[in-house]
Order: sequence, then C-alpha cells, then structure tokens
Amino acid sequence: MSESDRFQAFLDFLQRALIEPLGRLAAAGGRGAGALAAAAWRRRVRLVIAALCVLAAYALRAHPPFAAVQRGEVLVRSSVLDGTAQAYGAGTVLVLPGIH
Repeated sequence: MSESDRFQAFLDFLQRALIEPLGRLAAAGGRGAGALAAAAWRRRVRLVIAALCVLAAYALRAHPPFAAVQRGEVLVRSSVLDGTAQAYGAGTVLVLPGIH
C-alpha cells in the first residue's frame, strides 16, 4: 500500500467517522432550534408575562418598597400627590419611590 493510498484511506475514515456524524448532529440541532423558536413564538404572550413577572420580582428584591423604623427612631413620610406628611414610630412602612 503506497503512502497516497494510506492517506486517502485516512481521509475516508475521517469523512465516515467524524464529518458525516457531525453534519447529521448539526442538522438535528438546527431542526431542534427551529422547533424551539416556533414553540416560543406560539407562546409569546405567556413568555412576555413570565418575563415581566421575573423582572418585577427582581425589582422588588433589589429595591424593596419598605422602610424599616427602629425603636427610638421616627420616619416622616410626605406625599408628593397631596403634600401631607405622616410620622411613623417602630415598624415597617410602605415607601413608594416618586410618591413618598
């Protein structure tokens, strides 16, 4: 067997053992990605609602709308809407950004 025959046999082996299976895998992955995209498009309203819920949960976790008042402290909350002010002692008080 000459060297060119061995090289050709090696290339044929690579074609059968690696390139063809990888091509089939890529084609199957492409079909799977297409099916996933089609399913996401059909359920787009649910996905948007779920994304908004996750975003709201993150915002509440990162910036909670509560202020804690310890004993011996006083929290004064004024409202931008009507200009009233209220004083709170110990406890938790709802503080809405942009309003209080």
